[in-house]
Amino acid sequence: MEMFDDRIIDRNTAIPCPPKSCDLTPCDFFLWPYIKNSIYTTLVNNLEKLRHHITNKIEEINNTLNILESVINSFKRRVLKCFQEEGGHFQHLL
Repeated sequence: MEMFDDRIIDRNTAIPCPPKSCDLTPCDFFLWPYIKNSIYTTLVNNLEKLRHHITNKIEEINNTLNILESVINSFKRRVLKCFQEEGGHFQHLL
């Protein structure tokens, strides 16, 4: 076990690590999967095309109210579920 200031750096402590909160990060639960599933439906054969597709998808998200409302509502559901599970893992419950 090592100490870094007042933090412990060790995997084998009596204190369990908190679950990762990617369930609460809109980029993780919405943005990256949405972009990936939208862009890779067709072959993208160069970096410039990929950048163009990503930029267009992000603009589409920003200009489509129902997409943003859906993300906000999903975030609210996830936060509530996190509270119900007292900060524990909850992705399997959504």
